Amino acid sequence: MDDEKNSPMPPAPEKPTLNEQVIEEGVKKILFGTQIKEFFFPDGKHLRNDWLVIVIVIGLSVYGGLVYETHILNPKITKLTDSVKLKDDAISELKGELKDAKQDRDKYQLQLAPFQAMAIKIYTNVLADKRLDAFADQLTSVSSNLVAAIESERPYFEFYINNRLVTNGSSVSLKANRRLELIVRNISSATAEGLSVELSAPLGVDPTNLICGQSWMGMPLGTTVENGVISTNAMAYRWVIKSVRPIPERNSFGADTLELSTNLTYPVMTFQFDLYAVRSKRQTYIITLTFQ
Repeated sequence: MDDEKNSPMPPAPEKPTLNEQVIEEGVKKILFGTQIKEFFFPDGKHLRNDWLVIVIVIGLSVYGGLVYETHILNPKITKLTDSVKLKDDAISELKGELKDAKQDRDKYQLQLAPFQAMAIKIYTNVLADKRLDAFADQLTSVSSNLVAAIESERPYFEFYINNRLVTNGSSVSLKANRRLELIVRNISSATAEGLSVELSAPLGVDPTNLICGQSWMGMPLGTTVENGVISTNAMAYRWVIKSVRPIPERNSFGADTLELSTNLTYPVMTFQFDLYAVRSKRQTYIITLTFQ
């Protein structure tokens, strides 16, 4: 106990000098100053001259601020600026599209006005907002009936080769017999006037190798006009035969028989047949002929 009373007391902590107080306050106001001070003043102990330290602190703080501005702050500002510009451009584009849409709406409303007036006048027993729909439904029905009536008046045909019904893309074997017997049957309710059958053969088929009756007439080769000059544009040899009488509903027309010469040694050939009459649509058949 006496020893403890006689032991010396620990020295009182030194009071910071005025110089140290100024440095302390200055360090607190500088970016990253406190962290840098801890490096130079660990546990309050001096590692460097006070004024040298504060100069280094200021220099490092300024450098850190420049780095922060250059690599962090400026890119963020640039990114935000670009984002705002893109949004402004998108808004401008949408405004332009909206303006165009409004102009189109006004134009179509103007065109629709006469039909709205007719619908209001005709469909008095229909709800006001449903009258135009009712008028449109009636117009659609009338149009469909009109198209059906027109189509019903068009001649339409079935095509037979050697007594077999063919369609576009069919194949016909001529291995046993090189004769082609063609029959066109009118399957519509309209009479077919001026029924014609047109044959197109590849240029490899010499006209002398196709034996046909006198009713088949050779057609001129195709021509083109370029710079005021007419030139031949031969893609195929063509013949045509035409019925001299109208073909009533469910009646048929038999064309003169065609025969291919044995001088033709091709194993496969492709012929094109086109059927047409007054008011009819052209029906095209690409037929593959096989000889083996």
